[in-house]
Amino acid sequence: KGRCWVLREDGCPTIVGVAGMGWRRYQIQGKIVTCGLASDFAVEPRHRSLQAALLLQKAVTSSNNADLAWVYGFPNQKATGVMCRAGYKQVGEMTRYAKVLRTEQYLRARVGAVPGAYLLSRVLDLGLKVVSAKEWLSCSREQVLQPMSEFGSEFDGLWRRAASQYLLIGERTAPFLSWRFMQCPFRSYKVLALRRVLDDQLDGY
Repeated sequence: KGRCWVLREDGCPTIVGVAGMGWRRYQIQGKIVTCGLASDFAVEPRHRSLQAALLLQKAVTSSNNADLAWVYGFPNQKATGVMCRAGYKQVGEMTRYAKVLRTEQYLRARVGAVPGAYLLSRVLDLGLKVVSAKEWLSCSREQVLQPMSEFGSEFDGLWRRAASQYLLIGERTAPFLSWRFMQCPFRSYKVLALRRVLDDQLDGY
């Protein structure tokens, strides 16, 4: 399920702000609960007063959330203050990791479309592969990687084995993974499964 709130100027049909909330299922201490994920929060620059932003976020937190254990979000730096004013409490920090595979877009962002940028990016890409240890590693003889076209019941088994190791973890059942990756209308995903050679058990994806 998903919900969306829009903010309009009084007497005007133009939308000047929006806030969304998706529903997610978590397992906490062995119990499955439903939570709200605050997302897609945006306000037009000329309407970015505290009042307008608070109206949207308070609509999210004060809506009919009787079925939700909690509402959470990952605001950027500009939105953090607004969300704290709306009643959210900071409980931790999240670090995002990214591995650069191709350098061309980074070069163009810094030096523009200068002559030789394309060739330089190819040299840098090769350099990244050479210094990256993971480029030279492969699965052990006990495991094999296989492409997958669907998430079957074995992914539920993997989820149950993994979930038992954590006090709090987002649900990753086969239906959720199918919705998240196979049924996404915006992009195509490729899925690789890590299997044991001996008994074909799914160890990861």
